[in-house]
Amino acid sequence: EDITQRYSIKAAQICRDALCKSIFAALFDWVVGRINAVSRSANPRSSSIGILDIFGFEQLQTNSFEQLCINFVNEMLQEQFNESVFAAERRLFAAEGVEVEDGSLQSSAE
Repeated sequence: EDITQRYSIKAAQICRDALCKSIFAALFDWVVGRINAVSRSANPRSSSIGILDIFGFEQLQTNSFEQLCINFVNEMLQEQFNESVFAAERRLFAAEGVEVEDGSLQSSAE
């Protein structure tokens, strides 16, 4: 027997997003579990993974998919902020007739 449930576009989008989050969370947990299994050692310090973000290194006792997403979004926001601020400064310098070297910013994503 087939059962069909019709959803509005908004409800279907919510269901899609919840399914994707669940799949990615399960995948993240699996990857972390595999890394933990491979990196087991007698020295607990050598079996941890630190995350480097704009605020420095984080040593978290428990990592989650949500924390990874938060760190990723923070990095992207910081990059956008930097690009915006430096572009505004270059325009200001140009308006004031100050010559500046056009130094390209290296993305943290590279």
